[in-house]
Amino acid sequence: MRAATVRRLSALVAAALVGLPAAACATNPASPPATTAPTTGSVPDPLPALRDVTAAGASTIKALPSPDWAVVAGGGVWVSGVGPGLQR
Repeated sequence: MRAATVRRLSALVAAALVGLPAAACATNPASPPATTAPTTGSVPDPLPALRDVTAAGASTIKALPSPDWAVVAGGGVWVSGVGPGLQR
């Protein structure tokens, strides 16, 4: 009885693997969404004014040659892509 159960389960899985992709690739694709024409004469919102963040107490990190990301942890800032790799 166990072999028969395994065969039935295998046949069900095989049918699902063949049938589900065929059902997903239906011959009647959904119609594309309607597009709206951009309105003429509309002015986009202006960008916010530039602010000097060092005036608020921020520091500048000089990271060369190609910094990628920075993480603040344990009282320090770790920056990748600096010198031989990761620098504190």
